[in-house]
Amino acid sequence: MRNRLLVSICLTVLLLTAAVTAAQSNPPVVGVRGSQLIDFSTGAVLDDYNNYIASEDDIAFFNHVVTSPDSRYVAYALSAFGLEGQTNALNVVDRTNGSIARLSDDADLVYPPTFSPDAQFVYYAVPTEGDLTETRSEFPQQPMQIFRHTLPAGPPEAFATFTYGVGCGGGSPDPGDGYFTSETGLNGNGMLLRALTADSLLHSVNCNGTGLALATPAADSMIVEGRR
Repeated sequence: MRNRLLVSICLTVLLLTAAVTAAQSNPPVVGVRGSQLIDFSTGAVLDDYNNYIASEDDIAFFNHVVTSPDSRYVAYALSAFGLEGQTNALNVVDRTNGSIARLSDDADLVYPPTFSPDAQFVYYAVPTEGDLTETRSEFPQQPMQIFRHTLPAGPPEAFATFTYGVGCGGGSPDPGDGYFTSETGLNGNGMLLRALTADSLLHSVNCNGTGLALATPAADSMIVEGRR
């Protein structure tokens, strides 16, 4: 009887451990439905872009939705186009309390944001005002600046710089098409920005998703695969 009880306890512990491990290894499913950013694992509405537009003639959408490794935070881009001009914002919502932090009002994101493996930082890259530079590549090079924020809402910290090849085409009258292309990639390779550690990020080299380089605060971006 005692042995059966011990076996039962051990099985219960194993099942609970497996359940916890599965919950930790499977981040919440967060996505866009209509005008809302929804946490489908709980049914909670995390944000609604109708809160940011002034009239029915405005165009708005969410994109680049990324969940932190610990499943606590969700970073996403908000884009709005209307008579008042263009807004490209980066928000982070805390799933534990629903609070939304605005990290940037000028985040015209080509790359998705990314979290450090320990979920202490969030990073994003934006074009700088520098001129395009010509190289031997078929792509002119656009200077980029990576910013890092300490979560949940620390101030921006200039992290690293790099360049990426632009000129893959476009010209659609619908701004959303450009953002769809940046996420899916013109040849099926989406634009990659991924934190490997707190001080090193892997990023795509060209606008068609080809090539990879490593960006760190201590050195210029270094090609690790492909070419400019």
